[in-house]
Amino acid sequence: MTSRWLPYILILPAVTIVAGTLLLPCINVVVMSFSEWYLFAHRAGVVGHPFVGLKNYIAAFSSFVTWQALKNTLIFVIACVVIEFSGGLAAALLLNEKFRGRSIARTLSLIPFAIPAVPWALAWVVMLYFDGIVNHILMKLGLLNETIAWLGNSKTALPAVILVRAFKLVPFVQVMLLAGLSAIPEELYEAAKVDGAPVWRRFCHITLPLLKPVTLVTSLILAVWHINDFAIVWVMTQGGPSNATELIVMNAYKVAFEAFRFGESSAIGVVLLIFSLIFGFLYLKSTKAFE
Repeated sequence: MTSRWLPYILILPAVTIVAGTLLLPCINVVVMSFSEWYLFAHRAGVVGHPFVGLKNYIAAFSSFVTWQALKNTLIFVIACVVIEFSGGLAAALLLNEKFRGRSIARTLSLIPFAIPAVPWALAWVVMLYFDGIVNHILMKLGLLNETIAWLGNSKTALPAVILVRAFKLVPFVQVMLLAGLSAIPEELYEAAKVDGAPVWRRFCHITLPLLKPVTLVTSLILAVWHINDFAIVWVMTQGGPSNATELIVMNAYKVAFEAFRFGESSAIGVVLLIFSLIFGFLYLKSTKAFE
């Protein structure tokens, strides 16, 4: 009997810590989303935190700003994943070739991913100024006639933060795809060369199909990360100008700590939690399918 229960006893401390730090806060957020948690509700005669049903959800998703934030988040997630995967695949294919200094090149390519988010964002804010290096280079190349306020224009702010965020995670995708490329047998490429298959056909019929498991898992991980993105965009724009770069996580933060409507913020958080759980479920299903 002791040996049967011993594994459960050994993992009990870890389960307790996870439940205390992850599960209980999630449950608390769900409870708050169905309760009155406006900081100044007592001025209207509301005592305690009464149950209000779906009131917080209706209030949160009746706001134009919330729907704008959802739209921005959808564009942000899709664009970041596409750019990161495209750049990571190109870098992985290049660094998978044998050339002198390949190890050094692989190491240097990881620098963007290794830099902390806040210094990375602050550096790009400076570079995107009117007199920053980005405008200077583009004007020298003849691509611009005058400087642009990249983060001060509602039309350019979101593309700018997307590129900054995506550039930071390209090395992560590169590492993941390099691992996938190293697992592809060289004999397949040699056989294709003997049959006279050109480079593009070898890429389409060998490389891409055999990278499918890594591609799917990496894309799901990136999607979960970007749904919950906050630091870089907040440091660069704080959701401006005119909510052009406000993501749904930032919207939840502002509703809670600027409007003090914690119930509505919790409702937005529950929706985010559901989306994260869906992607987490898809991730587990994909890893199981390719075992």
